[in-house]
Amino acid sequence: PFTFTPRQFTIDPQQSLEVIVSFDPSYKTDFISETVEKKVTFTVNGWPQQIPFSVQGQIIFPNLSIFPNSLIDFGTLMANIEKTKEVVMTNNMEVDVQYEWQLLSEDAGAFDVFPIAGVVPAKSKANVFFTFYAVNPPEGFKDFVGTAACHTIGGPDYCLNLNGSSAKIDWE
Repeated sequence: PFTFTPRQFTIDPQQSLEVIVSFDPSYKTDFISETVEKKVTFTVNGWPQQIPFSVQGQIIFPNLSIFPNSLIDFGTLMANIEKTKEVVMTNNMEVDVQYEWQLLSEDAGAFDVFPIAGVVPAKSKANVFFTFYAVNPPEGFKDFVGTAACHTIGGPDYCLNLNGSSAKIDWE
């Protein structure tokens, strides 16, 4: 991933030359941050000694740590009640992370998220709130399931499973 410009050159004694070292991280497609180190050796034509040195490039993707990280279970709620749970997104990276939540559910309207989009600044946390609306089920009881996908710009996607149940209570 490193290139040098110029690759070959002639230099006189006591003269200096600037060599530009470029780093191309485009080969990295797994969104995992990494530091890449390579050993480079200059060879001089007609001279047996080699000049070694190291180059380093750092690839930083916008990554989040999300807690809870897999499931938000709202339990069973009485019909027409809502419950909100908090999710903490932590950005341990040196770059801001721009995110957008998308709710994927066959049970439209049962789940909501706020804020739906935003930025988590570098080395900080942000809270997101998920709400389950226990709609009145005609059959008396209903399970609701969904998925919340957090898309990060330039980084990975994170998915949370959403579960909740609604129970109709009848009085006699």
